[in-house]
Amino acid sequence: LVDGIERPMSSLDISSVQSISVLKDASATAVYGVKGANGVILVTTKRGTEGAAQINIAANATMKIPSKLPNKLDSYDALMARNMAIEHELSLYPDSWSYIKPQSIINKYRNPANLEEAERYPNVDWQDEVLKNTTNNYRAMLSISGGGPTARYYLSGAYYNEDGMYKTDNLNRYKTNANYKRYNFRSNVDVNITKTTILELGVGGWIVDQNKPGSSSDDIWGSLSRLTALTVPIKYSTGQWATYGTGNTMNPYVLLTQTGYKTKWENKVETNLGLRQDLNFITEGLKFYGRFSYDAYNYHEISRLRQPELYKAEPNRDNHGDLVLRRVAEATSMEQSTVSNGNRRYYGEINLSYDRLFGEKHRVGALFFFYAQ
Repeated sequence: LVDGIERPMSSLDISSVQSISVLKDASATAVYGVKGANGVILVTTKRGTEGAAQINIAANATMKIPSKLPNKLDSYDALMARNMAIEHELSLYPDSWSYIKPQSIINKYRNPANLEEAERYPNVDWQDEVLKNTTNNYRAMLSISGGGPTARYYLSGAYYNEDGMYKTDNLNRYKTNANYKRYNFRSNVDVNITKTTILELGVGGWIVDQNKPGSSSDDIWGSLSRLTALTVPIKYSTGQWATYGTGNTMNPYVLLTQTGYKTKWENKVETNLGLRQDLNFITEGLKFYGRFSYDAYNYHEISRLRQPELYKAEPNRDNHGDLVLRRVAEATSMEQSTVSNGNRRYYGEINLSYDRLFGEKHRVGALFFFYAQ
């Protein structure tokens, strides 16, 4: 629960959080019914305090590197290991000797003599072609708080920007690297209407601007894991893009840079209106709290997708020494599609509580709680 309302914490700016509490025992979670059966997390955002205005500014930049990537052999080492495995199994499978790759051929994968050999004996480090060694993210925050006996306020804004690990094609007029930008804002105001009545106003939310490749992460990373260094080159000398298949067996570089891109915008506004009333003038220990909230969420995604012609070369060249290419996939022009959706949520709550200590020995408590959404 964020400020008493069931909301996700994933897009909450951590700098605006005052406290986080975890309720686990049955008596503490009983008021939340079945939803509190596995515990309740209470997140309270910061509010203003009486005093002079306080301005806080913070900014940081972080460089990130992959924690671990699979180490793959290049074409030369992979074929040497394959030959060694075959030699170890000759006593069991004598016919497997026919699968041994001659050393003179293996050497061509690491040191091709010309362009023809480079295409016929590819040695592609797909991770190096597709992934950057490092990436950066940036964060900035500004908050102002203060107030007097009658009103207190807390205002904050935050910015977060993170780039993905993907390399891009400089010839493209659009970005295919993953990028995530988020803008958070929050305003909490408390007003003492009377000595026993406090009005609480809260407005918060976020805006997300996201960019990503046209192909899915499953296809990109699936092709990175499936294609070996000796499967196909990135591109043939004739200008055609090389591939082994389609989907997650397609050329990873093509999947990342030549299939278009997607942009996504999200925004959410969360509002709270609360009234806290001390009813000691009726009886000591009696308090009333009422709350109303309105949340609105919007989602908009535009996909601009395309695919180039993809080819795979036959093992042997024609009589003129030229490549014999077999088309695996036809080209499609860039097409645009849009997906939009959203939702609204209303929530109302009435809380009447009584808590009084008699004779410093006996405590009596009662709670009436009603909510609707």
